[in-house]
Amino acid sequence: MAEVQYGVAYVSRSPASTKQEDFAAQVEEVCNSWAAGGWRLLNAVGDYGARVTLGVWLYFVKEE
Repeated sequence: MAEVQYGVAYVSRSPASTKQEDFAAQVEEVCNSWAAGGWRLLNAVGDYGARVTLGVWLYFVKEE
């Protein structure tokens, strides 16, 4: 039976004035970093403020 591990990362959009394209590139960089370690993205949940995305929670899983 495979061992399953879970990991969580939070990517903050700081400052809040960061362009959406730049924030998306930061999130992609984090996802690629985890993927290089054998993790796969399980879910992503946005953290929303009144007018802007504050950040995103990224949930990863790794089976060994």
